[in-house]
Amino acid sequence: MQPDAAPVRQPVVEHAIAPTIVLDHSRLSWQELSAQLGRDLGRGAEATAAEQEYTARTSAVGAGLDTSREAVAMTVTDNGFNVFTAESAKGKLLTGLGLRLKAVAPCGASGLGGSEVRRDVVPVAGENAGVFGDASLFFVNATDEDVAGFRTAGPVLGSLPAFTENRVHALGPESFRLDRFSAAAVLDRLEQQGS
Repeated sequence: MQPDAAPVRQPVVEHAIAPTIVLDHSRLSWQELSAQLGRDLGRGAEATAAEQEYTARTSAVGAGLDTSREAVAMTVTDNGFNVFTAESAKGKLLTGLGLRLKAVAPCGASGLGGSEVRRDVVPVAGENAGVFGDASLFFVNATDEDVAGFRTAGPVLGSLPAFTENRVHALGPESFRLDRFSAAAVLDRLEQQGS
């Protein structure tokens, strides 16, 4: 699939057991996927209600966050960081909370395959962590213990203001692939962190 191509939607295929719907959800948010399935299954009102509930919850959690600084959402790799853009599910989650994402240009290798064509994530080499500047940091697929380890293992990363000012957030292992339930767990985690 081309990076800018529309999601591929296969027609409903009737089988002896049950109808089957095939959707390429790799480029869809859980809200877009839910809306499509709601339409296809005649449950559009339920899909709309789920999205409205999520949006209200996101707004409520976002009201308790410090939005005065830009934010960076990332995963940590052996070679550096994969930074999520506004086009990613993680970027959409943070902007939905009222945070402004810091624009980060690719700088160095992070072990991210296909990074030259991806628009949802950019690679940043470990030694280039200084590009995050004064942004608050949100670590995807990481626990508090992981984040403490990142601070000590990466001296450039660990010296950033976000660490010294306690603006570092572990989004939890469930944050790797966001769906309705994992996104709710991430919101719970952020709320508990008292951001």
